[in-house]
Amino acid sequence: MALDPKTGKLKMVFPVSRRTTFTIGTRRSRRGRRRQLARPTAQLLLQANRNGFFYVLDRTNGRLLLAKPFLKKLNWAEGIGKDGRPILKTLPEMPRGETYVCPGFQGGTNWFSTSFNPNTGLYYFQALERCNLFSRNHGEWQAGKGYMGGVARLLLARRLKKCYARSTFKPAKSHGKFRNPAARSPPPLALLSTASGLVFFGENSGAFMAADASNGTILWQFPTNQVWKASPMTYQFDHKQYIAIAAGIGIIAFGLPD
Repeated sequence: MALDPKTGKLKMVFPVSRRTTFTIGTRRSRRGRRRQLARPTAQLLLQANRNGFFYVLDRTNGRLLLAKPFLKKLNWAEGIGKDGRPILKTLPEMPRGETYVCPGFQGGTNWFSTSFNPNTGLYYFQALERCNLFSRNHGEWQAGKGYMGGVARLLLARRLKKCYARSTFKPAKSHGKFRNPAARSPPPLALLSTASGLVFFGENSGAFMAADASNGTILWQFPTNQVWKASPMTYQFDHKQYIAIAAGIGIIAFGLPD
């Protein structure tokens, strides 16, 4: 959705995951960029959505230019039509009235910020390959009480088969460049990419890592053994660049040796 900042008038809107039984809402950052896309330089809006699809929109009018899945297990839709609507699959119900849906209730990604690097032309984000068994809640709504339209749970036999990754997309060609599997679930942290060709991120083990921005190869890591409190950021002091991250009760800063 885009509003005119002076008048508040609605300028454009692009709804995702429309008319689905197991709706995956959107809580995700977007990135606006000017890129070549088989036509003169376009003003684009890029988003890896919780529903498992990567979108490229014309940010001046909300028109869909590209939509591709970034999850391997995605099963709720065949794809996204030219009108922007998902092409839904009919998913079978299991004996207990549950339906196996990928991605799960956490989404294929979530609210943590993404990163676009104009030098590599890549869009970086955290991705979660996790599915759930969904069932409808037939209870009656009551004022003043919590109410959920359904419940979601893990399929016990598949709990050890979860896959987490840092993913990248090449917006101009709309295909996955590389995936960097992680041993544990991605924490609620943004990714930070730099002009020097690095991507910084943390994982739930407490490890802070730097990867090659062109191919995802891990180049460096530091075990903080702490819980993350904020996303990585970079700053300059006395003409030297540092990378900092809030972990535990402190802030840890890293810089190259003189």
